[in-house]
Amino acid sequence: KEDYQFINAREVAEILQISYRHFLKLLKEGEISLPRHKIGKRERFVRKDVEDYLEKRVSQSYTKEDQED
Repeated sequence: KEDYQFINAREVAEILQISYRHFLKLLKEGEISLPRHKIGKRERFVRKDVEDYLEKRVSQSYTKEDQED
């Protein structure tokens, strides 16, 4: 069984090293696509989803840099 650690939008922004407001803007515009989970009245994200997203973005940026050389 997988253990999910739920985090809020501020924590996601911190992991992604962007401001909270910028994260909300990117989320609203569809630039960042992360699964959201309703817990009570609040939306939460799974930490592993955020870490996987970040790892994917980093590996894509390295691939782009390699192609430019």
